[in-house]
Amino acid sequence: MLIFAAMAFPAISDAQTNVASEAEIKIEVVYFHAPNRCPSCVATENQTKSTLEKYFRAEMEKGVITFASLDLKEKKNESLVEKYEIVFPTLLILKKQGNKEIKTDFSTSAFQYAYPEPKKYEKLLQAEILKQLNSNKIL
Repeated sequence: MLIFAAMAFPAISDAQTNVASEAEIKIEVVYFHAPNRCPSCVATENQTKSTLEKYFRAEMEKGVITFASLDLKEKKNESLVEKYEIVFPTLLILKKQGNKEIKTDFSTSAFQYAYPEPKKYEKLLQAEILKQLNSNKIL
């Protein structure tokens, strides 16, 4: 009887661990850029990175939020370019929980405001990231 109980408890704790890890929300901010970049493209990357570092440094250090800047023409990025159907510079916010993912295309706000109105872009991006972090589930 004791052997059975000892064998059963690790299975229970493993199951609890799996549930907890599936519930963790991760946010990946991915900027796909062209090899040659205009001022708006450069500003989008720079303003996105600085906003994340300014408001979400702790989450980035814990790996809850990550940022990647990827050249959409490089062979090594081909699978992601195909997966997300990228054809021109794009800023995606990918909310992941377990094996589920929600993709938010934030390109319009990025390219509309990052260069001419960086403070406005900063506030918009901060609000979007907070919204995604604070919603506990992926539908």
